[in-house]
Amino acid sequence: MRYYRILFFCIFLLLCMPVFAGILDFSIDCPVCNDDWFPTPLKLFISEEDDQEKNIAEKVIFWQIQNNFEDDLETIQNCDNRISISTLSYKGDKNKLFAKLLEIRSERIVSLKILFSNYSLTEENMNWLLSLTNLEHLFIEVKKFPADLPSKLIRLKKLRYIRYISDGTKESTRNFMSGISQHTALEHLKLCNMHFTKDVSWQLPAKIRTIDLDSCLLTLPLIEKIGSAVSVRHIVIFNSKFSETDFEIKTDSLFHSQIRCLEIHDKKLSRYILDNIDKLPKLKMFAMYVDQKDITFVKSRICNTKNIIRALLFFNEPAIRTKIWDDFIKDIRFNHAIYVDYYSVWYNYRANYEQFMERKISISISEIDFLNKVKTNKIIQLN
Repeated sequence: MRYYRILFFCIFLLLCMPVFAGILDFSIDCPVCNDDWFPTPLKLFISEEDDQEKNIAEKVIFWQIQNNFEDDLETIQNCDNRISISTLSYKGDKNKLFAKLLEIRSERIVSLKILFSNYSLTEENMNWLLSLTNLEHLFIEVKKFPADLPSKLIRLKKLRYIRYISDGTKESTRNFMSGISQHTALEHLKLCNMHFTKDVSWQLPAKIRTIDLDSCLLTLPLIEKIGSAVSVRHIVIFNSKFSETDFEIKTDSLFHSQIRCLEIHDKKLSRYILDNIDKLPKLKMFAMYVDQKDITFVKSRICNTKNIIRALLFFNEPAIRTKIWDDFIKDIRFNHAIYVDYYSVWYNYRANYEQFMERKISISISEIDFLNKVKTNKIIQLN
């Protein structure tokens, strides 16, 4: 009977695993930046420490809020674990939801996703958010929030990661960037749908290490701003375009010399980096956008540089996924300490690693309920 229970529990965990994909949205530091990965496909991100299991009491409860969440709330209230909350699947009354969230001790919440694109945060909602003194990760997409929210986020001293989906206006972009400029703990910004202008008078938070721009409207002064920020080590520019139709980069030091990783989904910027790669002695990973006619140029710049590039990746799939590119990748793979591949392959490795780590540090409410039932049955049998 005992072995049957163990087998049933293992099957249950396997069924729960897919639920965890992307749930915490924790910002896992880039392994290339940290020099803690092996340059082989099968061991890209796995280290010996990954085998260490966390105690159940140390795991973060992931709460994917559904419309009927009373039972889940009761389960959460009966334990003391830290909590990661996501509203992705909630379609009910938003005001009722926030009223219920007030029942949870604010210091327990370490990660929060507020994904209500048609809802405007109230002052009361904002004050509750600002009471989450242990909040480390915030993902926010709403129709509108109080104008002073970004500047007031400075009260959250442990907030390291913000993912913000803007409404795409210049005003909201400027307000957000100006508001967070004085934050003392922020390390990672992921900004989506932002509309940047040439006016970049705002400052970046002092400890920012990673900036991720997705589906944004860019300007050259913006790139100069983030590229010259000495604290920044990792820059991602994906699926974004420049408002300038024909801009010219007149400097040979657009990115500071200590930059570690660049993921650039823009042809002109990619070409610029290749042209100036010797001025980036710390560059360890470069994901670029190039055409087939650039193959010879890419090989000569990468293989002849004194830099020790550890990962070289290519965007523009599936257009470039041809035998010519396959042969090119095989030709330079693992030479000069380089791991070379298509960006999607790298992305999948990274995504699998993040899901693996999330499963190790988190536990779902359904798992807690199952463990409680097993515990209760044992007590009954002993009695």
